[in-house]
Amino acid sequence: MTDSSPATLALKFESTEKKESGYAFHVRWKWNRRNPMQRIPETVSVEVPNFIDMRVIEMKVDKDDPTTGTFVVTSTKNSLPAKYNLVASGRIMLDDSPQEIYSPILLLDLPALDTEEKNPNASAVAAR
Repeated sequence: MTDSSPATLALKFESTEKKESGYAFHVRWKWNRRNPMQRIPETVSVEVPNFIDMRVIEMKVDKDDPTTGTFVVTSTKNSLPAKYNLVASGRIMLDDSPQEIYSPILLLDLPALDTEEKNPNASAVAAR
């Protein structure tokens, strides 16, 4: 058996927004420390394996609570609709040794864009 982790990292979806160019998934991260004096990273690393057109933007630490923050995962019109695994991580120092802490996997369900949507910039010939 090993000692329990000095901290845990949790993820939670706050909202999903459909945009003209794809989807935006607003996510909140939260550090939970066993020792309130444990230093935690100001940001987290985000990975979504096999999500080729993904971007992580707007990484922000909460001004009132430095143990939490938000980021946005975006897709494009070319992103393949599927279920993706999203995971975040951060490195903390424990006894002068770095320790990587991973969040539990958060399931990101990317829906298909409506094929009936019209491109406002498409020519009349292309629409036929």
